[in-house]
Order: sequence, then C-alpha cells, then structure tokens
Amino acid sequence: MKRVLWGRCTPVFTLILLRIVALLCTVIFLLPAPGGAVAASTGRSSIDPETSPSPTLSPRDLVRRSMEEGPFVSYEGTQVVVYWFAGGSTACLTRIIHSKPNFTRIEYLPSAGQSYRLVVSDGRFTWRYEPSLRVVFRSPCTSKQDKEGEDFNLLERNYKFAFLGMDYVAGRQTYVIGIIPRREGNPAKKIWIDSQYPLILRSEDYNSDGALYVLSYFLRIKLLKNVPGDVFQFRVPKGVKVIPHPGEEDIVPVDRLRERISFNISLPEEMPPGYVLKGGRLTDLDSTIKGVHLLYTDGLNTISFFERPVPPATGHGTQGKTRMIPGASREIEINGRPAQLSNRNDAKVLHWEAMGYSFALIGDVSEETLIKIAESVDVPGPQREGNGSRGDEQKIFEGPVWRFLMGIFIFKE
Repeated sequence: MKRVLWGRCTPVFTLILLRIVALLCTVIFLLPAPGGAVAASTGRSSIDPETSPSPTLSPRDLVRRSMEEGPFVSYEGTQVVVYWFAGGSTACLTRIIHSKPNFTRIEYLPSAGQSYRLVVSDGRFTWRYEPSLRVVFRSPCTSKQDKEGEDFNLLERNYKFAFLGMDYVAGRQTYVIGIIPRREGNPAKKIWIDSQYPLILRSEDYNSDGALYVLSYFLRIKLLKNVPGDVFQFRVPKGVKVIPHPGEEDIVPVDRLRERISFNISLPEEMPPGYVLKGGRLTDLDSTIKGVHLLYTDGLNTISFFERPVPPATGHGTQGKTRMIPGASREIEINGRPAQLSNRNDAKVLHWEAMGYSFALIGDVSEETLIKIAESVDVPGPQREGNGSRGDEQKIFEGPVWRFLMGIFIFKE
C-alpha cells in the first residue's frame, strides 16, 4: 500500500521497501513509544473529523485509486521514515524524486553516524549504492501494472477500509484511511491519501500484535510536470563492485521452478485463511547450492517459505554450524528436530533442518501459526538427477553483504 518510494510497487513489494529503509539507516533516536506522542512529534495540525467533509470517493475507491494511479504522479520531496524495534528505534531523512511511472531517485541524507546513500530506479534496473560496503546492489525493475487489480481484489477479500477523518501532511489536506484485517492475527495499516491526487503522504504500519513499527511521512512534497531524464541515470563509481540480484528476479509458478532445480519442492499443507500462493523464485543465497523462495500473501501481509539442500560443509540432515537467523533467537523443536525462532518487531523467523534440507519461514503472524505451518511441511525426497545448477555461483553473500541481502530479499518480497 505504500506508494512513496519506488515507482510501480504493489502493496506487498512496498512494505519491504520501508523495511529496507529501516535496515539501511543507522541513526538511533530516543523517540517516544509508538502512540499518540508520535503524531505530535511530526508537527502536523489536525482537522476535526466531526466538522470536516467526507471524501467524495469511498475509502475502498480511494485505496484502489492510490494503487492504480499513484505511480503516474511525478513529484519531489523530503520524507522521514521511523522504524521501531526491540529496545530502540531508527530514523531516516530521505530526498525523493519520482517521475511516472517507474523512475525514482532516493538520497539518504548524511547525518551524525550515517553516511550518504543512494537508490536509483532508471526504468530498467534499481541501483542501491552502499558507500560503506563499496558495492552497488542491482536488481531489475519489474512492471506490476497488469497485477494491480488482482492485488487489490485479494486485499479487499482480507481487509476492510474505513474513513478515519481528515488531516494535514506537508501542508496538504489528506483523507485518513484505515486498512483493518477481517481476521485476527494479521497486521493493520493507516494511510493518509492526498485529497487532490492519488498519493499516500503518510503511512503507519502495525504488526499482528497491534504495535506500530513503521511510520513514514513527507515533510515537504512538490508536484512536477517534467523531470530531466539524467536525474535517473546511475554511474557506478570507480572501484565499486556491482552485485546482481541473487537468483531469479520475477516470481513464477511453482511448476516452472521444479523444472530448474535438482530437488523436490515441499509445500506447507497448513496456511492461515485468506493467504494464497503467489509463486516463487530461485535463490542463490548460498555460494554452491540453489534454493527456492515461495511467497504467500493475503494482499497486505506475506509469509515467505525458503527451502534448499544443506551444503556438505554444514552437515547432513542435522542442525548446521552456520546460523541462519541473525541476532537473538531461541531454540525450539519442529517435529522433534531442533529449530531456531526469532521474534522481530516486524516479522517472526523460524529456521530448521531435516533430512539434508534447510527450511525457513518468515512472516508477521503468531508464533503458534508459524510453528503450525512448519510442522505441516513434508520433507522432500532424494535429490533428482539433472536440472541442477545454472553455472558457477558468486561467493559474495557473506558478512555485511549477507546481512544486507537478508533484509532485502528474505523478510519481504
């Protein structure tokens, strides 16, 4: 639902973008706990909903219009993104230029403890330049225009839309819309849609426990008629390494994945009501062995399922030496086998190994739900002959690069 960062973005894809922003930013602020104090800290003047006019469009139509028409509005502005996590918070100030439909330039402005960063989408590729790593992460821009109606229909089946009042953001009048789950245990969202244009000027993301974990809002925004094309040209700095997107870029049907790999793909037999299998992609997150990433979604939330054969160096069917989950986690069991469970503010991560395969589940659902899904996975049979690796793997997904890719490609599509 967030249309404030990278061009043609579906609700699913945009959520990861704000999470990427949170992972990239390193400035820690002593902010008040999420709640009423947050609104006061942004300097917004409120509008009394009792005396304000209702929108001429329904909340449903406002949301759909922002999804379908928002990318075709060109603008430039300054945006703040705040991310809460256990024990603290992170904030970023970014300068954004967007030209319809999918050209975007985002500058992460330097401050104490944070260096300059740059993201450019030129219509063909998205370039994420990390000066501290001396690398550029490159991924293809994919058009989602033909999927917007499908995405909205799924969102509408699982969420309700409510008009919550009116407000001002960056000096512009907005309609405040709540996106409320029809079933307990799913996240929620609030969006501030410009009253004149289909732009989301502010958004708040709430996890499945009801806690606010991502806030984004424009401090300043200016609508544009024309943007010089050279603004979206990225030139790789001298001495900087280009790292391509790991594995397949586009989500494809599972049957097509089965033709490209040497092992049998397992599908969870249990999934929460309302979630559908969107498809999957190959992943190259290991230097020698490929895996698959399957994506389930209810229109707003996602559950990611990862599977790959265990490299010989990490053991055969037992818990490997390499920790799959960064940060703190606790030990549990999945069908009698050891597993690691980590509870982040935005998602829960579960990893286990069985019969020579490594599995991971990531999603903003309850721990009980994630464990139930994991226990429904049938361990695949022996690896098939042929249809194996597509070539030599690049040994680049280690150290800080691995942690960066975990944030981009694992936690959300």
